[in-house]
Amino acid sequence: MDYSALLAALRENDAVRLRLFLESAEFVSDGDGPWCTPTLLDCLTAGDDDNDEREGGEEVDARKRDILEILVQHGADVNVDIKMEEFCDLVLPGKSAVMFAAERGFLKCVQFLDASGADLSAVCVTGETALHFAVKQKRFQCVKYLAKRMAPSALNSKDEDGMTALMLATFLPREESCFLYVQHLIACGADLNAEDAKGRTALMFALRFSLPAVVYLLLDSGAAYGNVAPDGFAPLTVAFGRMHSNLGCIIKLLEKGEDPTLSRRNLAIVHRAVCWNEKALIRSLVMNGHPPLNMPSETFRLLEPCERSQLSPLAMAFLCKTPEVANYFIANRFFTYSDVVSLHQDAYIRKSLLVPSVLSLKPKFTLL
Repeated sequence: MDYSALLAALRENDAVRLRLFLESAEFVSDGDGPWCTPTLLDCLTAGDDDNDEREGGEEVDARKRDILEILVQHGADVNVDIKMEEFCDLVLPGKSAVMFAAERGFLKCVQFLDASGADLSAVCVTGETALHFAVKQKRFQCVKYLAKRMAPSALNSKDEDGMTALMLATFLPREESCFLYVQHLIACGADLNAEDAKGRTALMFALRFSLPAVVYLLLDSGAAYGNVAPDGFAPLTVAFGRMHSNLGCIIKLLEKGEDPTLSRRNLAIVHRAVCWNEKALIRSLVMNGHPPLNMPSETFRLLEPCERSQLSPLAMAFLCKTPEVANYFIANRFFTYSDVVSLHQDAYIRKSLLVPSVLSLKPKFTLL
C-alpha cells in the first residue's frame, strides 16, 4: 500500500485526496503499522507548523479540522497519544491530539476534538494539559475556549513543577498580554492561591516579574498575601527584590494588611528603603509597624561600611546621609535603645538630636 499518498495529503492539508485514499485503502493508523505516529497526530503536525495569526492561519486551521473529521469518520481515536519512548526528544509521551492543536493555535481543531469526545483533562508525561500548552505558546483564543470548557480540577491542574496555567500566564512577555490571560483564567475559576512545588503563588510570580497591573488584579480578586514559602519568601519579600519597579505594589500590600514580619527575609526592607530614599515607602512601612525594632538587619550589604553589621533603620538613615528620614524616625519614636547607647557619641547624630525643630516634632510627623 502506498502510504506516501496519505502522508502527502496530510502535509498539503488536502481533504479530497485524503478521503479518496481512505475510501480505497480502508486504513487509518493509530501507530501500529509502518507509521511512527498516529495519523490523527500527523494531521496536526504535518505541513504548517502552527497558526501564528498570520495571513491564512484560520484557513489552515479550517482545513486541518476537515481532515480531522475525515479521519475520525474512518475510525481514528480522538484520545490517541504518543506512547513511544523513542519520541521523547521530539514530542512528549502522552501528548494527545487536543494538546497538539492547542499548542499550535488551531482553535477549530480544538473545538472539533472536544465535540468528538476528546479528554480536555488529559495530561502528558510532564503533567501538562492542553491549557498549559496553549498558555505557554500564547494561544489566547484556545486558552479562552479551554478555560471555559474544562472542569475546575483540570483548570487548576499542575505540571511536574507544580505550575498551574494561571502561574504560567505571569511568565508571558508584555504586561498587557499577561493581564488578559490572567483576567480570563480568574473569571473561569482559576485557583488564585495554588502553590507550585516551591510554595510560590501566581501573586509571587507577578511581583517577581514586576507586573503591577496583574498584581492589583490578583489582590483585588482575593489572592492571599500572607503566605510564606518554605524558602522564607513572602509576597512582600519578593516585591522588595525589585523595589523600584514594585513600589506601588509594596504600598498596596501594606495597605491591605500584609504583615512585614512574617519572614525574616524582610528584615532589611526598611534599610533598603532608607538607602534609596524611598520616602513614601518608608512612611507606609513605619505606619504599618515594620519591623520590630529589636530585630535589626544582619545581612544588609548595600554599603561597604555596614557590611555584615547590625544596623537599625535610624543608624542607616544617618549613614546614608538622609537627615529628613532620620528626623522622621525620631519624631515617630522609630528607634531602639541601642541607637541611643551605641550612637550617642557620634557628633552628627548628637547634633541632629539637639535640633529644636526635631525635638518639637509631633509623633505623627510625615515625610513629604
